[in-house]
Amino acid sequence: SSPARTLRLALAAPALGGGGAERVLAHLANHWAQAGHQVTLVTLACSTEDVYPLDPGVQRVGLQRMHESRDPCTAAWRTLQRVRRLRRTIRSIRPDCVLSFTDKMNILVLWAARGCSFPVVICERSDPRQQTLGPIWERLRRWSYPGCRAAVVQTAAVRETVQAWIGAKPVHVIPNAARQPPAAV
Repeated sequence: SSPARTLRLALAAPALGGGGAERVLAHLANHWAQAGHQVTLVTLACSTEDVYPLDPGVQRVGLQRMHESRDPCTAAWRTLQRVRRLRRTIRSIRPDCVLSFTDKMNILVLWAARGCSFPVVICERSDPRQQTLGPIWERLRRWSYPGCRAAVVQTAAVRETVQAWIGAKPVHVIPNAARQPPAAV
């Protein structure tokens, strides 16, 4: 059955490789597509590198922007190119909402969405108190995260950290899903 209102959803991540965040994102994309929503999953990596299968109803866009940079100038230029390409791609989707996964991708998507009318929900999939991004990306995170509509984190402790960055906007705690082990016979 189709939902009462079909939503256009844009989901964003660096890649759809073998990580846990990518597995969760693929699962969400499949779930929402099967529920009748229009889902587009956008990554910086090429879609031929995907590990997780996607429902045929999920539109897949791989931007092929995962190039290594040898120096800070090249890194800055490639970051700006990623933001421009993300902005153009996400705007073409005309989403009702954007869901972004992982720290640096959250920053890039929030930059790309500046001045746009669609809300961005960021998903912080690691503990920023334990895993820092380095001084430049940390400053960029604190500058860009207030631009989100809401955030999703996995623990109450991370909620406090992210809440300090985004102010009064909602931060939702959704623990990482784990399958229940089979019952002992």
